[in-house]
Amino acid sequence: MVKTRRLISFSLIMVLFSFLGNGFAQNRKGQIFYSQNDGLYWAAIKTDYFREFVARQRSMNWCWAACTQMVLNYQGVNVTQEEIVERVFGAQVDRPGDVNDIVKGASGWYVKGRRIYAGYDHPLSAQKMINDLVNKYPLIVGLSMPNQNIGHAYVLTGISFLKYGDNIVPQGVILRDPWPDNASRTTLTWSDFSNRVHTIVHVYPN
Repeated sequence: MVKTRRLISFSLIMVLFSFLGNGFAQNRKGQIFYSQNDGLYWAAIKTDYFREFVARQRSMNWCWAACTQMVLNYQGVNVTQEEIVERVFGAQVDRPGDVNDIVKGASGWYVKGRRIYAGYDHPLSAQKMINDLVNKYPLIVGLSMPNQNIGHAYVLTGISFLKYGDNIVPQGVILRDPWPDNASRTTLTWSDFSNRVHTIVHVYPN
């Protein structure tokens, strides 16, 4: 659970637009960027690839820790939920985490000599999310839950959008849900997502 607390230059995306046309590109970390014949663009981590890093939360309130584990494991950091919780709280306690806890749990690890940096974002920026996914960096997001007073954390692995000149119009997102009884992969419309999201954490090597 998550307690509610409220560029890369766009030219990079424009280069990809002009290069890809109606095709797609994929690299060794499973990132894809492509457009469909209906004009819908996607920036995403390929589902078949990210499946290797899917995690389920191992305590009632550890959705934030499970999402942090997924993102760090994807970036090459071999770490468990238990280690993340201990790093944040000093012990393996079953507690919700807020945006500062997620940032603390994700920051400071090292992979191939590079330090992992995490930072939260506000207000919501679809362009920054697209840039992260183009660069192979899935995000951790916290959403409010209908009829509940506490939120839930997900990993954001994809975003779809339309392009009109230099403007983008987001359409939907792909999320990874760590709750054991739910389907791992889920989708939301951009309207639903933007109305419910209250936490956005970017995680990448510095």
